[in-house]
Amino acid sequence: MHWPRILLVFFELKLILILSLICVLQTTIAEITREQFLLVLTDALEHNWDFETDRIDVEIKRVELDSSKRKYSGFKLDLELSHEIENWERWRTTTSNSPYTRKQWHETSAYKIITSKQFLNNPSKLSLSFKRTTPWNQYERYKSTTFYDNYQTQDYESYIEIEWKIPLMRHTNSASDLKSYRRNLLDLKDQKIAYLENQEAFVYERLNEFYEVALMQEQLRLINRYIQQIESIPLVDTEHAFSVKRTIFDFQNNYDAILRNKNALTKELSLRLDYPEFIHQKIISEFQSSFQPVRNLRNYLKKHNRALKKIEIDRHLKAIDIAYYENQTQPDFDLYLNASHLSDNGNTLSTEFEDTRNDYGVAIEFKLPIIGHQSSKTSLAIAKLNLQKIDYKYERKYKDLFAEIESIEQSLQQAITNINSYTSFIQSSINNRIQEAKNYQEHTSSIQDYIQAIENEIEAYHSQLKAKVEFQKELLKYDNLLDRLLVEKNQSP
Repeated sequence: MHWPRILLVFFELKLILILSLICVLQTTIAEITREQFLLVLTDALEHNWDFETDRIDVEIKRVELDSSKRKYSGFKLDLELSHEIENWERWRTTTSNSPYTRKQWHETSAYKIITSKQFLNNPSKLSLSFKRTTPWNQYERYKSTTFYDNYQTQDYESYIEIEWKIPLMRHTNSASDLKSYRRNLLDLKDQKIAYLENQEAFVYERLNEFYEVALMQEQLRLINRYIQQIESIPLVDTEHAFSVKRTIFDFQNNYDAILRNKNALTKELSLRLDYPEFIHQKIISEFQSSFQPVRNLRNYLKKHNRALKKIEIDRHLKAIDIAYYENQTQPDFDLYLNASHLSDNGNTLSTEFEDTRNDYGVAIEFKLPIIGHQSSKTSLAIAKLNLQKIDYKYERKYKDLFAEIESIEQSLQQAITNINSYTSFIQSSINNRIQEAKNYQEHTSSIQDYIQAIENEIEAYHSQLKAKVEFQKELLKYDNLLDRLLVEKNQSP
């Protein structure tokens, strides 16, 4: 067996395979589609410094919401400690034989633990408290001016109470804190929408630039193709070479100008997206020539458009203020439910005692201000007027969006017709160029006529190319107005 030859063939095949893979990878890397560019944009949205401040703004609103929630509905726990000492004495001159207290020493230690909870779904407040006091007294008694006796009393009192206060009309338990919490909920939602709006604007601008690069790339390809075609003209007269060279020179100048703009924009995009590979990639131009208009545009806008959602949030914010001011103009009408347990034991001068008591109570408190609450009434009137302004703003924005989107839909439909019409125009330009080439070779037309026919053909292709790119940009604007360029589930902060 010829092992050296077999090994040589094996390594040659392996080398061919490796080179083929490298070639495929290089081809993949050297080309980029719109879908691949969108993946680059997605990565940029997740890591681009442009959105760091937006993410921080969202986080600030989230912290404010958590704080306001804890402030209003979180469990509150308070501890109260006290220690009191009192000493007094008095002098008395009397003929009575009854003993009286001349000196008293009083010392009391006490502590109290109070916890309370307010609820987000209603303005009631539940409180639980435990109090423990240990008063101690020492007495010194006299009869007339003669010492009679001294004694001590002690008392150990434990008191547990639970109370539920339910405001039936005006909210009196941290009503402004509840309003702040409800507003913070909407503020966070509003900030998230603003974050997504900025990201969608970023996608819209970068895709516009992507299509600009694609347009210039295709323009360069078109110019290069016709430079080669003009260079290959079989001249019937050597004097015609000057006209050919001048035309090529003009084409080359145009080529160089477009190339400079393309390179500048490509570099700017690659830096903006932190994607240096884009400089060396060729865009695979896949221009659409059709679109599907949105069905039931009115409902779609109300459900998906972020600009309308932000105005709707403003409306809800104002509605919260109105509800608060309306509530604060009502009288106080509070229901109290309470239960308590008292455990008390100790001694007096002559006895020892141990008492236990359970109390249950229901109380209603009503307070009607005869004059006052003018501040809340004024704020209520202003809030209602501001709500009317927001309603008008919503309707204007909705009508403007509806009209603009309908206009773009009509423009897109007309653009499709125009793009399709270029087929016959290009074919007639090709036929004219072929005929002029024939006429030139037969000496029945000039070189200028032939070059002009070539320029007319390239202009026809160029017009079709610009129409296709403008259609893409218009479609991009259409999607941007519909807020569907960005996939929210992948980009929510």
